[in-house]
Amino acid sequence: MGKYFGTDGFRGEANVQLTVDHAFKVGRYVGWYYGRDHKAKIVIGKDTRRSSYMFEYALVAGLTASGADVYLLHVTTTPSVSYAVRTEDFDCGIMISASHNPFYDNGIKLLNGNGQKIEAEIEERIEAYLDGEIEELPLAKKEEIGRTIDFASGRNRYIGYLISIPSRDFKKMRVGLDCSNGSSSAIAKSVFEALQAKTYVIHNEPDGTNINEGCGSTHIEELQRFVVEKGLDIGFAYDGDADRCIAVDHRGNVIDGDKILYICGKYLKEQNRECTLVYISPCISPIAELNEQINDVSYVISFDELDDWLAENQMCIEDEKENVEPRLSRMRALGGGMSRIMKKNPKYSYMNIEGIDNCIRVLNELKEVKEQKQAMILEAFNQAEKSYKEKLKKITLQMAMVDRNKKTY
Repeated sequence: MGKYFGTDGFRGEANVQLTVDHAFKVGRYVGWYYGRDHKAKIVIGKDTRRSSYMFEYALVAGLTASGADVYLLHVTTTPSVSYAVRTEDFDCGIMISASHNPFYDNGIKLLNGNGQKIEAEIEERIEAYLDGEIEELPLAKKEEIGRTIDFASGRNRYIGYLISIPSRDFKKMRVGLDCSNGSSSAIAKSVFEALQAKTYVIHNEPDGTNINEGCGSTHIEELQRFVVEKGLDIGFAYDGDADRCIAVDHRGNVIDGDKILYICGKYLKEQNRECTLVYISPCISPIAELNEQINDVSYVISFDELDDWLAENQMCIEDEKENVEPRLSRMRALGGGMSRIMKKNPKYSYMNIEGIDNCIRVLNELKEVKEQKQAMILEAFNQAEKSYKEKLKKITLQMAMVDRNKKTY
């Protein structure tokens, strides 16, 4: 966790903690950094917040002033920016969004050439530049000044990619979508309709100030009520930038991320998939460094009984690189509604640890809690930290064995 960049980029209230000056300087450094030995190509997407346009223009000014060519996806989802970076030979991707935060907040999320969260050392250099610890960067001149290119076609290609993933159409399925008045408003409905689902949508009329307002994945009760009232088969609620969702079955029961993980893993198991995939929770920042080492090799990392269940059944699932559409295809392939599938789901408790810093912050805020309760919370945290370290050690050993086996062959 740096001074400006957290686990989800540089976030804060627009023109308070995050200003256009910040955005301009981020653009200046990113454009210069990736353009040291060639003409840098940067792709930018944004959500529907009123300030997203302001920050987009500031970023573009900084990037082009440093000589980078900038491609604008316009209003789109974070996964689409990641997809564009990976498939269109961009040096870096930028998503302007504060995810599920209220409209007056915003953020700048940087993605590397693999479509993943940018390396911590680059964020540190950007922070040093913001604080004036790095000398002023050279400005591009004459024909070296960067261009700005409309790249709406990139978003359309991403939509085509999503449509191509399912193994069958969704004909006769009645699907509800809560677009949170955010990024998915520009994509989700067209994808499901192209797959022939009868699609019903709420909260897909963004006005710049209504993103996440009483809707989306943080207010799942809206979708629950909508699905039941309309008699739909299933519903999906997105957050502001549509990089996560929560599902609802036809009875209005919530299907959270862990249960979606179970369904996907069950499907892979039944299909006898021989694959080694990575699931690294974006909430667990200390594990992020592992991602650079293992790339397409992985193990499920979490703090719940589902982890043990998946490990026992030798199942892993790649979550962050996929959107909800392929999940729906897998659910349908399993047969029946989600309620029937979830009856077979083992009961488990879920504990989400977002990192040592956040845990300490929470503990410090509990000044009025009785000493006994405080001790219990601290003990729970220590146990979780110990479990995390043991699992991390185990994964490191397994990776080393895989490495040795590769060298042997």
